[in-house]
Amino acid sequence: MNLDWINSWKKRLQTRPFSKYGQQSHNDQIFIHIDMLLKGNFYNRPGGRVRQCAVTVDGATRLVTSGEWVDKSTYDALIEFQAVLPQKKESESRELAK
Repeated sequence: MNLDWINSWKKRLQTRPFSKYGQQSHNDQIFIHIDMLLKGNFYNRPGGRVRQCAVTVDGATRLVTSGEWVDKSTYDALIEFQAVLPQKKESESRELAK
C-alpha cells in the first residue's frame, strides 16, 4: 500500500495557516478535561476516549469536546447548562488549603 499521499497531506497541514480562533492566546480560554464534563456522550477515538456536549451561545450551537480550549462565553454557557462545575480561582483554593 502506497502511503506517500499521507506524508504530502501532513506537510500541507503543518504549513496551513491557522484560523482566527486558533490564533487566540490561551490566557482568555479554559481547557476542558474529560473529568470536567458532567453531561454529554463518550466516544472512542483513535487518540483515546473523549466526551462531547453541545451548548448554544449567542444563538449558535457549539460542540465542546474534552481536550479542547473554549472561550469564556462558551465556558459560561457550560456552567449555566450544568455541564461543568465552576472552577475555583487559585486564590480561593490557596485559602482553603491553609
